[in-house]
Amino acid sequence: MMLVLCDYCDSKTVVIFCRADSAKLCISCDQYVHSANALSLKYVHSQICNNCRNEPAAVRCATDNLVLCNDCDSDTHNSSFVASSIHARHRLYGFSGCPLP
Repeated sequence: MMLVLCDYCDSKTVVIFCRADSAKLCISCDQYVHSANALSLKYVHSQICNNCRNEPAAVRCATDNLVLCNDCDSDTHNSSFVASSIHARHRLYGFSGCPLP
C-alpha cells in the first residue's frame, strides 16, 4: 500500500480530510491551516480510511478498531454475511475543530 502524503507539506502521511477545502492533511498541517481563524475551525473534517489511506472515513468498525471509507467498508464487510452481522459498525459524520498534534 502506498502512503498518501499531505497536500500542504507534501512530506507527512495524511490522517485528516477537510471537506470544505477538499484537502488531505497531516495533523500538524491541519492544525496550522485551520487554527488560523474561527470560521475555518467550523469546517467539517473526517479521518482518512485506515485501509486505503486515501478516502475520508465513513464507518467505524469497533470490532476491528478501524475507520473505513464506504468502498473499503463494503469490500470488507459485505463480502461475507458473517463479518457484516457480527461486527459492531457505526456511521461517522465528521467533526469540526482541530485535533492536537
